[in-house]
Amino acid sequence: MKRARVPTASTPSRSNNTEREGYSSRAGSIKDTYPAPRPDRAFSLPTGEDWVFRVRVISSATDLGNDLFKDAVQGLVLTCFPAGILDQLGSQVMEQHMREEKAPEENILRMSEIFRSEMIQRVASMVAEHLVTAAEFDSVLETMLVASARAHGDGIG
Repeated sequence: MKRARVPTASTPSRSNNTEREGYSSRAGSIKDTYPAPRPDRAFSLPTGEDWVFRVRVISSATDLGNDLFKDAVQGLVLTCFPAGILDQLGSQVMEQHMREEKAPEENILRMSEIFRSEMIQRVASMVAEHLVTAAEFDSVLETMLVASARAHGDGIG
């Protein structure tokens, strides 16, 4: 059974990226490349053929600064970390199991609160392990602010 392909987010006006540009405005790159999930659209993972194609592109590319290479890598990242994955593998699963065990709603709500807080701490720790430079740290903070504002609007805080 084949799954529907996820459209790649590609901005035609993007110029060829240099290594330096990758660090200068990652938040803008993330904003354009990883769109916010839309509740009116079902998300499906790319097909196996899409995965193989992207791996072949990054394995055989000779121009590592072009948009095709970057788009292929970004598509693989979306495949590995699809929108909503933290909820799907975490609190939603726990809520379902708790309901099957006939847990009181109060227990489920409290678990969700604690789980969300612990998940944020764990994900932050996992990301922090990959930050080597101050520029990467700044980039992550900027990306988080952009993504959070996009997901929740300006009413954060």
